[in-house]
Amino acid sequence: EYKFGGYGRGINEFLEPNGITFLSDGTIGVVDTNSSQVKLFDPVRREC
Repeated sequence: EYKFGGYGRGINEFLEPNGITFLSDGTIGVVDTNSSQVKLFDPVRREC
């Protein structure tokens, strides 16, 4: 089991995660509403 995320503006942090999607290459996309970003989490490097 691997967890990522926390509150903040840094790597692997989110202000208000509001949506998630899984891409065919294993990348996880997270919509962060308050920072107006879509962050892509790379499962190999284990960072956004």
